[in-house]
Amino acid sequence: MVYSTHFDFAALIITVIAYIYFKCEKTIQSRQNKVFAVLIWMAFISNVSDLISIYGIANPGAFPNWFDFFINELYLISFESAGVVYLAYTIYLTKDSSMTVLDGVRLHFPYFIVCIMVASTNATKMIFYFDESGVYHHGKLFNILYICALYYMISALVQALIYFKKLTANQFLTVFFFDLSLLVAIVVQMCFEGLLIIQFMMAISVLIIYLSLENPENYMNKLIDTYNDRAFVEVFRTYAQSDKKFGILGIEIDGFKDINENLGVIAGNELMKELATFLKGTAGKKAVFHMAGAQFVIMSAEPYMEWDEIINRISERFKENFSCMNSEIALDVYMCYMTYPKIVGRMEDAIDMMEYSFAKSKETGTNNVVYASGDTITQGKRNKRILTALKEAIEGDGFEVVYQPLYSIKEGRFTEAEALVRLKNTRIGFVGPKEFIPLAEKNGMIVEIGEIVFEQVCRFYKENNLEKLGIESIHVNISVVECMEQKLYERIKSLMDKYGLEYNRITLEIKEDVAVASSEVLIENMQKLINDGFRISMDDFGIGLSSISTIIVYPFDEVKIDKSVIWAAVKNNKALIALRHNIAMFKDLNLKVVAEGIEDDNQSKLVKELGCDYCQGYYYSKPVTGEEFINLI
Repeated sequence: MVYSTHFDFAALIITVIAYIYFKCEKTIQSRQNKVFAVLIWMAFISNVSDLISIYGIANPGAFPNWFDFFINELYLISFESAGVVYLAYTIYLTKDSSMTVLDGVRLHFPYFIVCIMVASTNATKMIFYFDESGVYHHGKLFNILYICALYYMISALVQALIYFKKLTANQFLTVFFFDLSLLVAIVVQMCFEGLLIIQFMMAISVLIIYLSLENPENYMNKLIDTYNDRAFVEVFRTYAQSDKKFGILGIEIDGFKDINENLGVIAGNELMKELATFLKGTAGKKAVFHMAGAQFVIMSAEPYMEWDEIINRISERFKENFSCMNSEIALDVYMCYMTYPKIVGRMEDAIDMMEYSFAKSKETGTNNVVYASGDTITQGKRNKRILTALKEAIEGDGFEVVYQPLYSIKEGRFTEAEALVRLKNTRIGFVGPKEFIPLAEKNGMIVEIGEIVFEQVCRFYKENNLEKLGIESIHVNISVVECMEQKLYERIKSLMDKYGLEYNRITLEIKEDVAVASSEVLIENMQKLINDGFRISMDDFGIGLSSISTIIVYPFDEVKIDKSVIWAAVKNNKALIALRHNIAMFKDLNLKVVAEGIEDDNQSKLVKELGCDYCQGYYYSKPVTGEEFINLI
């Protein structure tokens, strides 16, 4: 039989080029990457051995008999090995976890059987043999090699289809092309034995995998010459799969938004390059990954004792300014250090831990480094579950509004109530507003939640005709994000009009720190709302900033005194004097006064004597459902 080797020579050239580029470019050492390196070697060995075996077949007697057997067996085993390695590559591409026993069986068992058959063919003549004249012949079971190769291609394709959602479109198309091209090539070569195209199609497929999936540039941030978030994922998985203990240092640099806005993106990029160079120099042999924005990760399986030195060097550097475009820039840095598997057992936990730690550090403004612990991991996971519950609640009516009545001292009865939102989720149990409201504000969900609550309150007031039941107004809290909305006035007014309610039936409660944070927009919205008849109350007076100037600047109708002030006044004479003078001042300013947190008769008598207009607290009623509220009044 005459064999055409043109495709084999072309395949050899393509394989060598792919290997040279693969080895010369800087790349990560991931499990997927290592398997791909083996795949290139198997393609190269089978390609070279195929060419040598064909030469020996075409020229009987050119090589010793033992060498002919050896080179043909090497070709067949390396060819089958390429199929095994490719299936392993596909499994690693689609699964985050280790290979299962089933994976191992389907990966190795057919290959093991074929290897035995090839190795014993000198005695059995089942796969191939040479006659007395040295002429090469296929054995009766030669086609089992093609069948085995087809098995591995089909298995890889099935693996990709089963785990389709784990793959990007690019990954799936690449795997699909490899499988389809090799399947076609195997079938063609089974039908036309002299047309050697399998090696060529394998080389083309390997090159496409390199360019599409294993190109080192895919794992690099070329602008600042660090690894990227994709590389972080692969390296983390590789370390975890090999059961290595390793350290992870998350880094977030605060202040880049101002640089980009004031000095421009080019200046921001130059400073980012400088920071990346500093971090790489500080990390030494440890890998530096740029995640997103101004977030980095340093990760390594090297001894932990070096990490404190790295953290200290980073902290010290950020105590000094950075030079950028002839300007001195002060930046803040937040860090989170954790270890695998002692603290975090999954990559997702590590990412959640970093996000939670950075947010917590910014919120408290105390430490610039958090050493992760089991408690912080637990809180980070809970925050993530709460965020998921909030998204589900927004989409599926998962919020409940409860009402705590306000007792009018003048009327001697309940005349108003405060609406409080509760998150209904059986999976995570009770979640109070103080826990989920800040998360909703940080993650951009608070406006939707506020609108849902406001509409529920309007519907409740209208459907139950609360005005006839003596309820003059329902208090609704407005968050800082809502107060900064230009369309706050239009949105609230539109919902009131939808239910045909008089505007004075809703009292908007705004915390003092909210007012200060969104002053100009808030004053504009407040003025429009007041002009239409809305009432606006300052909530939680006595905590936080508590500046008298806020009362003067903003057109509040009412002040709610925080429970901590009331409780202190009962026990402390100085606190009592301060409270008495504040209430007298509010009355002189023609403001209504609500005393919060009234829990016993002594507190109730005190605030009545001091001239408060309303009382609110467990002494009168805890927050109750809408139905219970109707029964109560």
